[in-house]
This record gives sequence, C-alpha cells and structure tokens, in this order.
Amino acid sequence: ARGEAMLAAGCWAPDVHREVAVAQYEAGRLDDAIQVLERYLSARPDDPLAWEALVGIRLLFAQKRQDVGALQVALGAALTAARLHPADAGVLLNATEVALAAGRMDRAFELGWAAHRLAPDDARAAQTLERVLALQAEAPSDGRDPERDYRGGAARLNAGDPHGALPFLLAAAAHAPDHAFAGYALGRAYLLTGATRDAVATLEQYVQRHPSEADAWGLLGIARLNLYEPDPPVLITRRARLELERAIGRQPEVAEYHHALARCLQLEGDEAGRRRALERAAALGMEVARAQLARM
Repeated sequence: ARGEAMLAAGCWAPDVHREVAVAQYEAGRLDDAIQVLERYLSARPDDPLAWEALVGIRLLFAQKRQDVGALQVALGAALTAARLHPADAGVLLNATEVALAAGRMDRAFELGWAAHRLAPDDARAAQTLERVLALQAEAPSDGRDPERDYRGGAARLNAGDPHGALPFLLAAAAHAPDHAFAGYALGRAYLLTGATRDAVATLEQYVQRHPSEADAWGLLGIARLNLYEPDPPVLITRRARLELERAIGRQPEVAEYHHALARCLQLEGDEAGRRRALERAAALGMEVARAQLARM
C-alpha cells in the first residue's frame, strides 16, 4: 500500500515500481502489475529488469486466461524488450519463452541462441536452447495436435524453409480444415516450392471458408496467373484479375497485388489500366514496377 501511495504521488524510482509490481503479482493482481510496469517503462525503457518482469507477467497472464490475443501482446512486448536490450541474457530468455508459447519457433531459435552466446555457462540458457532444438526436430503429430502442427509449419515457413513446413501444414489442414490460417499457409508453402497447381486448389478451398481474407485472395490470383504463364487463357486471366481486385479492395497497400493485376490487364490489352496498376505498385516501393514503367 505504501508503494502504491508513492506511485500515486508521482514517484518514478525503479525499485518502488518493481516492488509494487511484484506485490501485485504475488497477490494475483496481474492486470495491475502489468499497468504499473508499462507506465514505468513508457518513461524508462532502459531498465532491463522491468522489461524482464513485464514479459514474464504478460506471459503468465495470457496462459492463465488461455487468450491468444494476450499471448500476441506478450510476444510483442518480448520482442521489444529483446530489441532494446540485446545484451541482456535474462531479457532474451524470457523473450524465448514467450516465442515458444506463441509457436514462433523462428524467433525462439534466434533468441535462444543469442541468450546462450551471452551466457554459455548459464544452466537456464542451456536448457532453454535444448528445448528449442528438440521442438525444431519434432515430427508432425498426425492429427493429435493440429494447432501445434500449424505453428511448427508456420515457423519453418517464416524461417524460409517451405519444404520443411509442408508436412506440418498438411497435417494441420487435413485434421483442422476450418483452422483460421493453416490453409493459407499451406497455399503459400505450395507456391514457394513450385507446386503451383496444389497452391491454387488449396487456396480455392481456403477462400470458400474464409472469404474475407484479403491475403488469400491475392495469393490465389497470383498463383492462378503463374500456373498458366506465359500465355494464360482469357477466362483464367479474368478470374485472376477478379481475385486480385478483391484483395486490393480489402488491402490496397500490397504492391505485389497491383503488380500482378498489371500483368492481367496487359494480357487483356488494357495498357492504360496496366500503367495505373504499375504506378500504384511503384508508389508502394516495388522496384520491378518502377523499371517496367521506365521501359514503357
């Protein structure tokens, strides 16, 4: 109570904030502890111990609530802490734990190795890294845990390993066809491994279940166009254009959709439309679109 009164009076002493947050945490008042630490860190982001405490409490809060959104918030806090304090092993280890809980194996691997390099003789750092490496070596669960399969596949996909992602994403999509993201991730993996026909079929099924997902419509349009290049039939071009326009209507800031739309319009003989689409892609930072405009 005394510490809370000091905070109310405007005290910014680090020890007081941490002491109050710990007392609130021990009393089960996780929301209050989080608020105290976030208010303090907004003014003093250079305090690694406060970040370590905030990340740990946010992770516990998310796990107690079984709240995916709260877990993503915890991951954001963990990555911010790691960015601000890359030489603090305690901060990196807490961030690794959150990344593991969120299924971000790519981040967990990166953070776990960084912590181990900083503290090679630290038992917790060694054990955490061992857990990360063991999880990376796991095989798909064959339907026992589709969510874990999805996270394992997504982690490999985000780390640039679409071939390694495929078995996990296939298992997730097969055993949880209504999963919010597995079908889209599987379509991406197929496209990146050159299995374009499988990508189109997978994404067609996905957008039927999730018609509001702009990224899925955009990827489907790109995949459909790639499948029939260099000379797609008129009906295919029109269908890809409609899919891309649907994606752009929901997410106009993605340069790749405008660039693919320009190709559709070129195939349809609409040079003015093609130029407009290329100009939008170029304005969004796409160098290939700028080069194409310069040649027109």
